[in-house]
Order: sequence, then C-alpha cells, then structure tokens
Amino acid sequence: MPLTHSSAAATTASTAHPYASRLRCCTASNSTTAAATDTFRLATCPRMGMDARRSQDSRTRSRRLWLCLAGRYLGKTLVPLIAQAPADATTRATWLDRLFETHGEDQIPYIESLADHWGELCASKAVASQWADRLLDITRLALTPEPGGRGHFHGTTACLSALYTAERYDDLHALLAAENFWPYRRWTVRALAAQGKNAEAVQLAEASRSPWASDWDIDRLCEEILLSSGVVDDGTPAMD
Repeated sequence: MPLTHSSAAATTASTAHPYASRLRCCTASNSTTAAATDTFRLATCPRMGMDARRSQDSRTRSRRLWLCLAGRYLGKTLVPLIAQAPADATTRATWLDRLFETHGEDQIPYIESLADHWGELCASKAVASQWADRLLDITRLALTPEPGGRGHFHGTTACLSALYTAERYDDLHALLAAENFWPYRRWTVRALAAQGKNAEAVQLAEASRSPWASDWDIDRLCEEILLSSGVVDDGTPAMD
C-alpha cells in the first residue's frame, strides 16, 4: 500500500527509509478505536440460530485469551532463553534480524508481544541503542500527531522497548509527548519510574484509563512501581 502523508517531506523520508514498506497508514477519521485493531477483525459466520454479534464477541474473547496466554509464554520462556543464550555479536545480530522480519510477516499476531521485550532480546544497552536508532525515524513517522500522517508500524513497540533498555529516557519522553494510546504511553510511565519519578508515573498511568486501555495492565504496572518504591498493597510504606 502506498504511503500517504500530508507533508511532502514526510513522504520523502518515509519512502527512503528501509522499513517504510512496514508502515501501514491509517485512514484519517474521527474514530476513537485504535486503527491497528482493524487487522484482527474476523468475518462473522454464525451457526444457525446464533446471533451474529454474539458469535463475533465470542471469537474476540477467545482470541484475546489465547493471545494473552501466548504473550505470557513468550515473555517468561522464549525471551529469557534468547536473551541469555551465549552468542557472539554477529550471531545475535542475525537472530534479531530474522526475528524482526518474522515479526513483521506475522499476519496472525502469535508473536506480536515479542516487540514488548525487544530491548531484553538485544541483551545489552549498546545493541538496544543501535536498534533504537535503526527504528526511530519510521517510528517517529508512525506516531506523528499531524492529521492524516499517523500510521501503524510493527516495529514501534520494539523501538520503544529498545530506547527503554538503552536508558534513553529523554528520547522516549520526546517521542511520546503527544501520545495517548496506552500500549505506547505505558513506556513513558516506565521511563518515569526508572528515573525515580514514581508518583508522576503512577499519576500518568491512572490518567490513562479509558475504554481502550487495559485496566489490568495499568493496575499491574502501578503495583510494580509502588512495590519497587517500598509501598505495600494498602498504600502505606513497607516496614522492615
């Protein structure tokens, strides 16, 4: 699909970038539903006597549950296995290139959550920083707040994860300054916490609640931040 932007400069930059073909632009609209979800809609073929909407909802719930379980498996099993495997720089670079290419070709998002752990997969701050630089330009285009310019890039979360692992928090804040989409904004929350700004991090996370944000994910992230700062479940300081 050709890349369309309102700005000629943005068009030139995105076309020249090696990952420009991975940027699927979203049609400008007033819809508050994340455009990326369009990828995962299934045609509804209900059985006789079953309401079409109920059939679609059932499929959606089943798919979400499966993807949640798959994401947990990847995060707890596959990611540590790859990150901790002994490999020289050339071998690891080859692994990451192949994983990234496979991630981009994953039509059904079985390994979508690998992007959340991209910084860990890099296995070092230096490699994570290199990947952040590699993905930063196209990610910036994908997240542009300009009308008609925003698009979906499968490497956006990988870029944010790499920036976080590389401890490039200022770059994260600058990149996500105008971002409200929780799966991306959560990286701003994590960056604030990593900088010791726990109160600001929790406040931003709580302010991000919406029908399109995962309450479970927000609760979990806030709990991690509070526990790491020595606060117990009831909000009081932990006692030694």
